[in-house]
Amino acid sequence: MISAVNLREIAHALRRLQRSSPTGPEKLADWYADGRRFVEWQHASFPSVRLPPQVMFYLHDADIRMKDSNYRKTQDEALDEVISCLESGIIPESRTGDISLHPRWLGAVALVVLAVIFYWFVR
Repeated sequence: MISAVNLREIAHALRRLQRSSPTGPEKLADWYADGRRFVEWQHASFPSVRLPPQVMFYLHDADIRMKDSNYRKTQDEALDEVISCLESGIIPESRTGDISLHPRWLGAVALVVLAVIFYWFVR
């Protein structure tokens, strides 16, 4: 059984990662290594705790946050909610609306749609 103390420990580790999130490329590799260590530690120490996808997005998107301040703000707000739940002794639920879709994915979807339309009319 996971205790509120354990959840606060996870929250503290996430907050530490959030505060050290890089703003320039010089510390990016080290930060990603710290993120991997967090995941390994969390899974080994608290295997019953399933954090929402927002946490993994945060851990994998530091390079995007460096380039896009709006994306940084959105991810920080989502992670703040996760941390707040953990600090309150609650395992947060996934909320898909917390992380917005990055514009590069919109471009990829548009290209696929155009390819399908092109194929439809050419064949």
